Amino acid sequence: MSAAHVVMHKCSLARSSLLNAQCIRRRSAFLLLTACACLCAFAFSSCARVTPPPTQIERAGEQMSRGIELYRKGDNVGALGKFNEALRSSILVDYREGVAEAHNNIGAVYLEQGKTERALDSFQKALSAYAALNSPRGIATAQVNVASAYSALNQKGQAERNLMDALEITESNKLPALRAKVLNNLGILAKEKGNLQEAKDLYQQALKLNENVGDQLAVAENLTNLGTLSLAMNDPDAALDLYERALEIDKQLEASTAIGIDLFNIAAAYQVKEDYASALRYYTRALDIFSLHQNDRRMAETLYRMGLVRQKTGDVKKAQEHLETAHELASAAGLKELDEMVVSELNSL
Repeated sequence: MSAAHVVMHKCSLARSSLLNAQCIRRRSAFLLLTACACLCAFAFSSCARVTPPPTQIERAGEQMSRGIELYRKGDNVGALGKFNEALRSSILVDYREGVAEAHNNIGAVYLEQGKTERALDSFQKALSAYAALNSPRGIATAQVNVASAYSALNQKGQAERNLMDALEITESNKLPALRAKVLNNLGILAKEKGNLQEAKDLYQQALKLNENVGDQLAVAENLTNLGTLSLAMNDPDAALDLYERALEIDKQLEASTAIGIDLFNIAAAYQVKEDYASALRYYTRALDIFSLHQNDRRMAETLYRMGLVRQKTGDVKKAQEHLETAHELASAAGLKELDEMVVSELNSL
């Protein structure tokens, strides 16, 4: 596969804590409303009730919810802090569900940061915790994420085994949203094996499930991956259409990291079309987002692509600047494979 065809997949990570956190937020709001009613009722008395401080479980839920919000906005450092706070709050009162969810979400942040070994460790801790709770949903969630980490470590066989285990759980327990994530990630593995039609079938199955359950963020993930498949099949126009549809959804959801990935992929499609001006414009927009997130991995990948495009336009000076910065970032982040590609391009200048 040529460098111009390399795009960013959206690998579905399964998160189980959002619903719980939302429930806790509603509970807290109810307590606050009750307290206000009591204060009004006893306006001339000193025995008015005061809203009690949140319990550790409520605090964990609030921290988890805030962490998910920060993660979706691309603030990985802030999200990691909140998830670690949620973990501590959960451990303090032996809230095992909270412990499992916190480990799961900590792993998601590490994976996005490119700290794959740490991510795998956190996901495996989540899997053990969910297994102890005998939670089918939790076990499937963790299996999906463990598979994502193994895939990032290039252990595709182990990743596929975890995904097949998760698929069986989601089918027997009727978990359509999770099943869609499994199908999406199996599609990525199929594409990487060169089984493009199988990948397309899996992505389309996932898309239909996500449309049925109304998960728009997941719909955008499926559209992105179908776009990546179109690009692999040398149909950049179809890829652009799918990427732009994904971008529209992600903008509506203000999913910042996903928006950055969409812009990167649109740039890659223009690069394949040899529309280098458009490619540079979209790569620059993606880089702006990744830079604000301080996401060294995404920044290095984007600068590498920009360096390739600059070479095509004959701007060797700019190409060298982009590649040297990509080298610094990739080397510092321990991204060996990417760094080797960057150094190879630098040596060819």
